[in-house]
Amino acid sequence: MNPRKPGPRPLAFLAALLALAIAGASTPALAQSWGVGVGGALVDDVGNEGKPSGTLESSELHAFAELWIEPGTYLQIRYARLELPGTVEGSPEVRVNAAEVTASYLFREEWWEGGFFGGIGGYRLDPCSPEGEQVVVDEKEDAFGLTGGLLMVVRVMRNFDVRVEGRIRWIAADVERTPISIGASLAYRF
Repeated sequence: MNPRKPGPRPLAFLAALLALAIAGASTPALAQSWGVGVGGALVDDVGNEGKPSGTLESSELHAFAELWIEPGTYLQIRYARLELPGTVEGSPEVRVNAAEVTASYLFREEWWEGGFFGGIGGYRLDPCSPEGEQVVVDEKEDAFGLTGGLLMVVRVMRNFDVRVEGRIRWIAADVERTPISIGASLAYRF
């Protein structure tokens, strides 16, 4: 008599059952949509004493990808590149590369959506090369920060929308930065 030894079959069966359970539980995720977009903004560093605020003379370019969790709620990953004035009058601008993750909540109206967003970011500050008699006073550094703001989304075609946003960032660098931006984006939703 050859008694049957338990082998890998029960484990394979349990693994297959677990995979089916996970796939079945995640079926609603297939209905989630995602999108990509690009845009730009005018920027002012209101926390910088080197230049008066209210000038909006710096610029930002950004690109993002987002996952819509449910109608009116989405997560966004954004890369932005902006330039801020140096911390001292006469110093070169500081280039900032930002990677941010935000969550947004929108209220639906008849032809547009509006709401707010907030999140965290990682920022690399890198002073530009000095020109003429400029003296570099800012150092290259990496910093953590927070971001948030208000957003309006207008659907212009089936999958395209235009967004207008006001954003504030708090960058916890050696010299704290608080840039605000007013910008627009074009997004495509899959």
